[in-house]
Amino acid sequence: MGPDQFHQYPCADTAHGTPPAAGASRDPTYPTRSSKGQIMQIYPEQFPLNHRTDPKRQAEGRIFDAIQSSCQPGFTYFEWKRDRRSPEVDFALWLLGVGRFSIEVKGGQRSLRNGKWYLATQHGHQETASPSRQAWRAAMALREEMVETLDDDNAFIIAVLYFADMEPDPAIAAMAEREHTHVIWGTDNPFQRLKEIAAATPVYYPPNAEDIRREVAAVTGNQILYRGQDPDQEHRDEQLPPPAQPEIPVVPQLGIA
Repeated sequence: MGPDQFHQYPCADTAHGTPPAAGASRDPTYPTRSSKGQIMQIYPEQFPLNHRTDPKRQAEGRIFDAIQSSCQPGFTYFEWKRDRRSPEVDFALWLLGVGRFSIEVKGGQRSLRNGKWYLATQHGHQETASPSRQAWRAAMALREEMVETLDDDNAFIIAVLYFADMEPDPAIAAMAEREHTHVIWGTDNPFQRLKEIAAATPVYYPPNAEDIRREVAAVTGNQILYRGQDPDQEHRDEQLPPPAQPEIPVVPQLGIA
């Protein structure tokens, strides 16, 4: 399994046909919708072509395609960066009614020995920087931008490290936890795991549609508008009676003698 598990919820709205295949050009007439008409907006709308052909970006590309095709309502920003000196967030993800996540994606096989991280390559195991510390720093950069821009300390960002090609490793999970980062494995059900992580977080402020709209505008310099709405608001809108039509007075016809 792996990133394809993002497709766990088939869209109930089939009026627009079949979702595009991973990596294919997206049909602009096919919005990504949940059963209540909510959409997962993603920026940019297409995975960059120079990344698509880069072997080191294949894991990111698979996850991008999977999020784009999902039916989970919310907003995703791929490769968000506060400024040139700040860490980059692979996927800044807002899940409506669930939580805010900064997701660092790592492909390939990694191991942990004596507190040091290693990546398996064709030349052997090479030492690398801590991916869990990288994920945490990126999450904090996103949170700091929101706090400073909105003057609101309630925007809690959950740091997530996604090992797209790995099965669970208890030592890695323990190290990541010590560095304030949650781990999702390639064999996990990602959206379900994100919901479990958010529900177990002590500081828990699940965003509604207005929160997402305000926060996305803040971190994009008011360049992007989130178009979703809360499911309960949509349900209320569906229940509203049609507007009353004004009564037109009947004018009696006068006969002519």
